Amino acid sequence: MLRRNIRQRKEYLYRKNLEGKERMLYEKKRKIKEALEEGKPIPTELRNEEAALRQEIDLEDEQTTGAKQLITMDETNGKLG
Repeated sequence: MLRRNIRQRKEYLYRKNLEGKERMLYEKKRKIKEALEEGKPIPTELRNEEAALRQEIDLEDEQTTGAKQLITMDETNGKLG
């Protein structure tokens, strides 16, 4: 039982960490996309990452454009019983 709780806690922290990284990546892409659409210069904090992010933006379609919805631990535990 104790091992199970430890494993679940680690999984929860790992998922929360991934969620934060995904959110940051989404915000960076959004800022670059807005700058390109409005004809404004790329924000200085994103200039180093601009080429890679622009390539990802070009590869995205309507289904993958939005922020990814991650299943929360509460929802997962509710489904498991």
